[in-house]
Amino acid sequence: MVQAKTWILTKHFDGFPKDSNFELKVEELPEPKDGEVLLEAVFLSVDPYMRVFSRFSMNEGNMMIGTQVARVIQSKNPAFPVGSHVVARSGWRTHTVCDGTGLTPIMADWPQGVSLSLALGTIGMPGLTALYGIEEVLGLQKGETLLVNAAAGAVGSVVGQIAKLKGCKVVGSAGSDAKVAFLKKLGFDEAFNYKTVGSLEEALKKASPDGYDCFFENVGGSFSDVALQQMKNFGRIAVCGSISGYNDTTPQTGPYPHLTMIVKQLKMEGFMQTRWEHKHPESLKRLMGWLKETEFQAILKDSGTKLVVVDFSATWCGPCKLIAPVFVELSEKDENKNVVFLKVDVDEAEDVSSFCKISCMPTFHFYQNGERVAEFSGANVDKLKETLAKYR
Repeated sequence: MVQAKTWILTKHFDGFPKDSNFELKVEELPEPKDGEVLLEAVFLSVDPYMRVFSRFSMNEGNMMIGTQVARVIQSKNPAFPVGSHVVARSGWRTHTVCDGTGLTPIMADWPQGVSLSLALGTIGMPGLTALYGIEEVLGLQKGETLLVNAAAGAVGSVVGQIAKLKGCKVVGSAGSDAKVAFLKKLGFDEAFNYKTVGSLEEALKKASPDGYDCFFENVGGSFSDVALQQMKNFGRIAVCGSISGYNDTTPQTGPYPHLTMIVKQLKMEGFMQTRWEHKHPESLKRLMGWLKETEFQAILKDSGTKLVVVDFSATWCGPCKLIAPVFVELSEKDENKNVVFLKVDVDEAEDVSSFCKISCMPTFHFYQNGERVAEFSGANVDKLKETLAKYR
């Protein structure tokens, strides 16, 4: 019989959460019945929304709410074989017996090099929140300027990256210099530490003198009051969170934005990603594709002056199989120790292949300083060696 450790909310939060708000308990779980599975938690989520939702969706003594990535360790349900992974709304607990209701299998083609923890982050609820806020609520268009606060968080950081992929200018606010540096590394056009700027109004004006078309709002409070003044006429605001007040013991009051919204004719809409749950499967695939594409671009950038050789291939491609051992052999030669060798499966990384305009396999691309310097298609060993020697 399996023992499950569960974290219980012993007392509702008053101000910042404390250890005394929780208690760890152990319970014995029954063996799974027909149609049931036994799950073992691999990753647990800890999200800001829990502070708010716990107030009205939990009683003291309940298990703490939350989502987890779990591994199936026993199964009497053919839909969830042993060893498979799922996303489950099982709360803060190590083991769960359930009948499969509400379980979402991790996508079958999840890349081996990508941590499953991202199913609770970029390729999960936070990523979906970012995507739907941008596309469904804001309708963000190429060339527009977007403001994101709490920009280094799980949602805000994805918001900024998607907006950049869409060709927008992105301004991010965060609460430390380290977070600001992180935002710049992600590609934000402007980023500032709201805790150290002399004037939030001046910082927003400096980052975008012409104002903002869209505002992805995660914070609320005084930041929101100042930001609304910087919106362009007919601006759109997606209200995702209000973390400035999550730990308050006394509710915040005014000022009130009604006159600003009337004069500037602003549109403000609150939302949760569950509204578009029917789109989740396709949206998760899009997020994974963007992740692969940005990782590919990051490798090219980080390689600097080094030559990067990329083999675009497919497991079903005969010529790819013929030249694959040669590619590996060349990567191990001492003369190529300063060359970066990458292999991209075009079926697993469709977005990367599309970005690189791959139409046949194998195709080899050669990059230096992030720029493509040569390419050819076909299993031509001599051409591969020749191009390597020319650019390394």
